[in-house]
Amino acid sequence: MRKIFACFLLGPIGFGFSSCEKSKSDRLVFNQTELINKEDGNTPPCIECINKIVIFHDFTNFGFYAFSSRFIDWNSFREDFPKVGVITYLSGYDKIKAINGMREMNFPYEVYFDSTFTFYETNSILKEYPFEGKHHQVYFVKGDLILDYGNFGMKDVFFQDLYKFFY
Repeated sequence: MRKIFACFLLGPIGFGFSSCEKSKSDRLVFNQTELINKEDGNTPPCIECINKIVIFHDFTNFGFYAFSSRFIDWNSFREDFPKVGVITYLSGYDKIKAINGMREMNFPYEVYFDSTFTFYETNSILKEYPFEGKHHQVYFVKGDLILDYGNFGMKDVFFQDLYKFFY
C-alpha cells in the first residue's frame, strides 16, 4: 500500500493524516479540460492558488446533490474564503446533464468537464480513495500536495480542517 494509506488514521471520523512525509504520489496533476458552468459572475478555477479545495465527482450514476447548499453554502464560502481556490472535475459523458446539474445547485464556480476521466486516470491517488463513494472525492491541497481528505457532509469538521490547513 502506498504511504498515504499507511499514514491514514482510521478513527471514527476517518478524515486525517498523521504527520507522515508525503510521497510523490500524494501530489495532484491538474488537467485543464473544457470549462463549464461559466455563468456571469462564476469564479474560474484557480490552479495557481496555493490553497485549494479539489473535488472529483463522477456523475455517471450519481446526481449533483453533494454540491447543494445543504452541505456548504458555496456563495458564502466564496465570499468568506476568497484566497482558497475551488477546483472541480466533473467526470461523466453527458455535458448537458453536467451543466444543468451545476446550475440547479447554484454552484458559483466554473468547473472542468472531463468526459474522458483524464483527471482520475492521471492521478492514481484517486483510485486509492479509502472510503466508499469513490464517485465523490474532496481534498485539501496546498500547491499540488494533498494534505487531507475533506467531507462536506461533516460541515464542522470540514471547516475546522479548512482553518487548520489554510489559516
